[in-house]
Amino acid sequence: MILKNVEKLVTAEKTRVVAEIEYGDGFSESWWFETHSDDNLDETNGCFWVSIMLPVAVTLGENLQIPFKIDNNFLSKFRRYRKFGKCGTRS
Repeated sequence: MILKNVEKLVTAEKTRVVAEIEYGDGFSESWWFETHSDDNLDETNGCFWVSIMLPVAVTLGENLQIPFKIDNNFLSKFRRYRKFGKCGTRS
């Protein structure tokens, strides 16, 4: 599972984050999340994406590749569940 093409769309009322997710078989789809505009969602936070994508990756038996920095302390809690692909960088 690879995280690709992340966009953040902000209006006065809401923030929407849209990302393209590509699976190991080549299939891809868009995932999106909405929150209040004042929530200050950081779409480049690797920890955010790990927490959202890891359950799906584990269920599908896929490696997880995230192109954003991931805190080592956060990541160490998940190491036993799956291998992380080489795109996942650590801070």
